[in-house]
Amino acid sequence: MSSIMSIIASVHICYLLSDMHHGVEVIGKAYNISSY
Repeated sequence: MSSIMSIIASVHICYLLSDMHHGVEVIGKAYNISSY
């Protein structure tokens, strides 16, 4: 049971990190567009 929870937690962390990276990319593009 604990191994399943740890796998779910690691997948959730990876998903959060990739989602945060996507948000940073979107903010960076918007900042570049607004700076022109």
